[in-house]
Amino acid sequence: MNKQALEKIALCKKKRLKYLDLSHLELTQIPSEITTLIWLERLSLSHNQISDLSTLSSLTKIHKLSLSHNKISDLGPLASNEKMKFIFIQNNHISDLSPLGHLSTLKKIVAHDNNIQNVKSLISLPNLVYLDLKHNPIKDVNILDALKRLLLLKI
Repeated sequence: MNKQALEKIALCKKKRLKYLDLSHLELTQIPSEITTLIWLERLSLSHNQISDLSTLSSLTKIHKLSLSHNKISDLGPLASNEKMKFIFIQNNHISDLSPLGHLSTLKKIVAHDNNIQNVKSLISLPNLVYLDLKHNPIKDVNILDALKRLLLLKI
């Protein structure tokens, strides 16, 4: 495991920090030690080589999550995080956004440069105001008309 990542996690644990930045560390997996940081509210894991998010399923207080520029295809482990407000998942291998469809607190989704074709699951997000889906092979964008609070849509 990356020594720098472990040091940052240890510091976060010691000081009970609410923000942890593990971006640009060439991580291929999320360190299991992160599961003890149950108070964490913001987490950045961007610009790594991560594909598996299962380690994050226990971090249910995170409201801002950055996972951009990784190798993620499955968002399933995030489906139980009912406090999520902002998620950055651009430049991954994501094709299915349905795990996000249950996160009613979501306000902002940045998901450009993926393989997203269907956005139907997003219409159940009553608080969504910002949605960036540029550079995705989306088949039907008209369904997004149901998002009444949406202020900014990038397709």
